[in-house]
Amino acid sequence: MSGRSRTLGEVFRVAAESPPPHVIFSLRRGQRNTFVARPAPVRGSTPAGRHTRPGVEATIVVLLAALALGGALVRSWWYLLAPLVAWPLFYLGLSEDWWGDGLGDGWPAAAAAVTLVSVALTALVIVAASRLAARQ
Repeated sequence: MSGRSRTLGEVFRVAAESPPPHVIFSLRRGQRNTFVARPAPVRGSTPAGRHTRPGVEATIVVLLAALALGGALVRSWWYLLAPLVAWPLFYLGLSEDWWGDGLGDGWPAAAAAVTLVSVALTALVIVAASRLAARQ
């Protein structure tokens, strides 16, 4: 600062002229050796700006089915720990960019919901497989 404090109006003016903190800029060489700030392309987005994750939804369905099938084969209540381990690892992989396009908005709620659905589905399959095996 130049030794004087800013007025509230100056602070708001500077804030209004600044780009929002969530906008990511990349510098690309423009004409005449000047740098022009342009928005960086967002991975996994379409030209219209909609975010797409074509493989993540399919992976969630496959993992739900695989955990339920594992519950049918194992038929043990200890197997309910599998969804409680698998889903945090899945979301860890998304956050670390091991697969997918990272985490989107509202991912904690989605992670909790898919974990609860997976545990409930696995429990139902364990009960059904155990009763079916008891009949035979």
